[in-house]
Amino acid sequence: MMRKCKVALCREYVKQPELYCDKHKGMNATQYNKYVRTSPQNKKYAEFYQSGEWKRLRQYKLSINPMCEACERNGNHYTNLATIVHHKHEIRTVLGWKERLDINNLESICQECHNKEEHAHSFKNAGRASHK
Repeated sequence: MMRKCKVALCREYVKQPELYCDKHKGMNATQYNKYVRTSPQNKKYAEFYQSGEWKRLRQYKLSINPMCEACERNGNHYTNLATIVHHKHEIRTVLGWKERLDINNLESICQECHNKEEHAHSFKNAGRASHK
């Protein structure tokens, strides 16, 4: 079975269980953080997520909505504990950046539901995915 290389925007395929193509072998979280998460294109977003303002708002949102709002909305028989505060409008959009600290633009969600979200502006999708 084949899968895409885990490096964002790489189009090479590798045999499972390999994660990286020959060009990207040796990539790890440290390299990802250095070359992707804190890259010049992402500097503003990385700084935002490290800000005290965001950290306080995130904690507050999780304290008032500790259970996954997506699980509840989807009518799941069980609701997971929320561990992520998700922006409804991605902060990489003009509207999302404007509303990045608006509590009405946030939802408390679990990791499982967050993984199902479509992120049009993620590196994986490179802005190609259609907006919801």
